[in-house]
Amino acid sequence: MVRLEVSQHTEHKEVAACVEWGPNYELMSGSDDMQIVRWSVDGDMLAKTTLDSCATSIAWMPSIGKSVSDLYAVSCTDGTYRLMTGNGREDRKVRAHHGAAIRVAWTFDGTALYSAGEDGELKVWSKTGNLRSTPIKAASPIYCFAIGASEEVCYACDRKVHVSSVGERKAQSWKAHEGIVLCVDWNTVNNLIVSGGEDCRYKVWDALGRQLYQSQPYAHVITSVAWTPNGAYFAVGAFNMLRLCDRTGWSCCREHAGGGSILDISWTTDGTQLAGASGTGAIVLGQLVDRCHEWNYFEVTLETPRLVVVNDLSNDTYEKLDFSRDRVVEMAVGYGHLVVTTTTQCYVYSTSNWNTPYIFDTPQTLSLVLLSDRHFLGMAPSSLTIYAYDGGRKVSQPRFHGLRTEILSATSISLAPDVVAILDGADKKLVRLFDVATGAPRAGVETIQHKKDVTFLALNQNMAGSFVRQLIVIDSNKELHVYQTNAASHGHKLQTQVDAASWHDKSEMLAAIADGQLLVWAYPQIVWIDRDLLPSTVTSKDVGTEVGKLPTIVSFRDSRLVARRADGPLVTATVSPHPAALFGFASTGRWNEALRLCQFVEDEPCWAMMAAMAINDRNLDVAEISFAALKLIDKLEYVLYIKGLPSEEATNAEIALLKRRPEDAERILLQATPPLLYRAIKLNIRLFRWGRALELAVKHRSHVDTVLAYRARYLKDFKKEEKDDRFKQLNDSVKWDWAQIKAKKDLEKKEEYARAGKPMPEKDKNSCFPSGGLGEYKITAQDRGELRSRCSTGPKKPGGGAVPGWGMMASMPRA
Repeated sequence: MVRLEVSQHTEHKEVAACVEWGPNYELMSGSDDMQIVRWSVDGDMLAKTTLDSCATSIAWMPSIGKSVSDLYAVSCTDGTYRLMTGNGREDRKVRAHHGAAIRVAWTFDGTALYSAGEDGELKVWSKTGNLRSTPIKAASPIYCFAIGASEEVCYACDRKVHVSSVGERKAQSWKAHEGIVLCVDWNTVNNLIVSGGEDCRYKVWDALGRQLYQSQPYAHVITSVAWTPNGAYFAVGAFNMLRLCDRTGWSCCREHAGGGSILDISWTTDGTQLAGASGTGAIVLGQLVDRCHEWNYFEVTLETPRLVVVNDLSNDTYEKLDFSRDRVVEMAVGYGHLVVTTTTQCYVYSTSNWNTPYIFDTPQTLSLVLLSDRHFLGMAPSSLTIYAYDGGRKVSQPRFHGLRTEILSATSISLAPDVVAILDGADKKLVRLFDVATGAPRAGVETIQHKKDVTFLALNQNMAGSFVRQLIVIDSNKELHVYQTNAASHGHKLQTQVDAASWHDKSEMLAAIADGQLLVWAYPQIVWIDRDLLPSTVTSKDVGTEVGKLPTIVSFRDSRLVARRADGPLVTATVSPHPAALFGFASTGRWNEALRLCQFVEDEPCWAMMAAMAINDRNLDVAEISFAALKLIDKLEYVLYIKGLPSEEATNAEIALLKRRPEDAERILLQATPPLLYRAIKLNIRLFRWGRALELAVKHRSHVDTVLAYRARYLKDFKKEEKDDRFKQLNDSVKWDWAQIKAKKDLEKKEEYARAGKPMPEKDKNSCFPSGGLGEYKITAQDRGELRSRCSTGPKKPGGGAVPGWGMMASMPRA
């Protein structure tokens, strides 16, 4: 369990009121002794600056790009704020409020400074100290405020918390505590607000004011709260108490600060170390330790800020990795590698050799590391960089206009072996796709536009077989959608009321926790192959009592899914191992083993998954067996019809039509050499796309009479009248005859069979298939009855033999 390793450092002689980390991991603290003290990251005092008033808050101007800011603002009890440089020189003194200026904060781009005071006013200033506006005038002092991601400010007055957009007078407000609200913080990554007050509680809210968590009442008032930059944790300060909490509210650890009340808390930009200003004047430093990551048999734990311990559970051995030069910032393990970042370097270990890592310097500290099979991604304060495991070679640097890394996290970035997906900070409905090798926008599909704000996204990691790179998103309505990134397509909604979702690490399985149910999709790609089979591939399990509300998925590997409850404990659930094994067989072309597995387990999701994978791989024999096992007579007959087609283009077109892609099917037929015009026209007639069928016939000046004849038959059968002016006009000028239509059709089919080197079969009166098109037999109405009665054991030919493919399966030994 993650915890804080706390130390105290004393230099101030009076109450320490505020702390703030600078861009170079230097800490600034202010006190009632009118001193501004600069500290090193280890707690050593570096310099002092004397003011003529007591400091109440410090705000360091954000660094823009690669340039490091050297300017910070200090609010004081005399109603002024000061603009000061890093060496302690005062650049400007600005009279801001009547009474004390309580707090100052910069916008994320450093273009404006906000200040709040005892006069109840919140003001906006330019970075040179000129007043821009006074958007808020409250009746009570504003003790705390926080700036949101999109020009919004959250502030507290008396017992209420308000959220207002700059320039709008109307604010959304709600009663937050039974006492005066003393502290509030708003995280731009998870869009959650945490507040604390004199009622001795801290609470977590969403941006709309809905309460997500409420703590128990403690012995003393809550004096400070602060989110980590990545939104994973927040710290709570009170009298002799420093508490680290998960984003959902539950407490990870409690440390006895021993320095009186913690009046202010500040986190470093990498979110691994905090500083607190205490009532006795001591500065409290806390480092996140005991962070643990697991992968296969390896358990990696950060025991101290500079020591990582690797436990190999397969042979019960330990490896100690000592980082004496710098403290550890981030680490990640997976895909046979361990990546550890410090404040200045990056270490890449192989799980087979812990002695000789690749080490390279990083221009900026990497605060987030994401792994994939071939590369890993590191996020710095101003850039995203993709590295190779061998030597830490820089592969690419995805970038776009408006990229803001401070609002990105592991839930808004996803890395796959060939593509990286990034949520646009300016438009939360837009997901940008980049090629890993070049860092450029992905060819063909550069963006995916969702209809609602995206709160979570993830790419599947599979690279085997005829893969399709897929992206899942969970939006603000808690709906789970899946998209293709290989080709432009509309997304498909899989589930509603989804709390968490995760891809399997090796196969195409997708798991989600929704409304107390654990849902597992064996093969989500099936939505683009045969959507009718999707329900057959979904298994569900009631886990509501185990996972509770608002769970998160920690990992999904092999046949085990690990979820974390909203109150902290880990819960393990098991899923079927068969879909992952089946995918492994089919993706590598081992269809015999896949069929034996399906025959052995006799599981409907496995047969449906097998049918979809076979259709996608154009393996019609396996598809025939799978549809027969599923007792889907209509699909079985259609597969048998496809197998009897003479040309490869016709076969591919019908498979595309089976996948509900009629445009692709038509294009395949028209691009054949020579074009299969009759089949393209007949395809549109079968789909009742009469306008398109007539358009093709007129364009190619052939089979116009065919379209008119089938149209006349359709209207007669359904007892309708012609209302289309195009058909009315052609009916007056074009005469058709069924004998001539049949002759033209037979001629084209004969030429198609001749090109394929096959004799044209005779048409059976009672069959919709050509005799001989299925091998050496034909299907009649009697055969269809036989199919329905014997699907579970295998369809039979009239002579008693099995349908092709079943003989192969019958000869296989059972697993």
